[in-house]
Amino acid sequence: MKSNGFVSDIDKNIPVTNKVNTYRFALIIGNENYKNEITVKYAINDANSFKSYCTKMMGMPEENIHLIKNASYGQLLNELKWIQNVQKAYREKAEIIVYYAGHGMPDENSKGAYILPVDGNSTIKQSGISLDTIYNQLAYYPTKSTTIFLDACFSGAARNGNLTKGRGVKITPQIPKVKGSLIIMTASSGNETAFPYEKEQHGLFTYYLLKKMKSNNGFLSYGDLCEFVTTEVTQKSVVVNKKLQTPTITVGPMFESRWKDKIVF
Repeated sequence: MKSNGFVSDIDKNIPVTNKVNTYRFALIIGNENYKNEITVKYAINDANSFKSYCTKMMGMPEENIHLIKNASYGQLLNELKWIQNVQKAYREKAEIIVYYAGHGMPDENSKGAYILPVDGNSTIKQSGISLDTIYNQLAYYPTKSTTIFLDACFSGAARNGNLTKGRGVKITPQIPKVKGSLIIMTASSGNETAFPYEKEQHGLFTYYLLKKMKSNNGFLSYGDLCEFVTTEVTQKSVVVNKKLQTPTITVGPMFESRWKDKIVF
């Protein structure tokens, strides 16, 4: 959804590594054009840019990356099965990255959090895939690391409005516990919204995530990444959107005591 030929600074002169990382794999989902919900502005831009960073800066071979745009329920299940098969095959050698930009939604009764495919409906929880299911699946096989980036919120809000029929009540979802070697960064907290960054034509969270990766030229700890993204997104959202957006990081027990010093890539 780039307009007037605009290219964000994070998409220019991305550092390129000479190293090929055959044990790194990425599943990248950009859900923008929903059948039953409002669009998620710039989600496909986000996914395309994230893939560029995977190939250029992280040294992933093309065949190690699955980029899916506007994923249906069936496609999401199929791709989650693919990444789990990678984990099963490579085990402790595998460095897994899952990136998602799109709608999240809450279940009003259980307060559970769900990823919403483009053919889903936010009033029907069965049309989404619960974070609890996704986290359990991705933690089932031990890996060197499994990192999940979620540029989504799970309160019933959306980047540029609310979900189905303008539901006005936001919900604070219950985020499931994280197991194993999972490290999860989410764009917002509680009942906040994950906003777009109109000036840069990206999600606000994704923009600062990639900006930090670029500025560190491929060598970055999770502690530095989390501190930068949280500070920049929170401050920019207050100024631009006049509302708080507070990214969060959640870490499984394998890295609980040392995640800040762990290198992202």
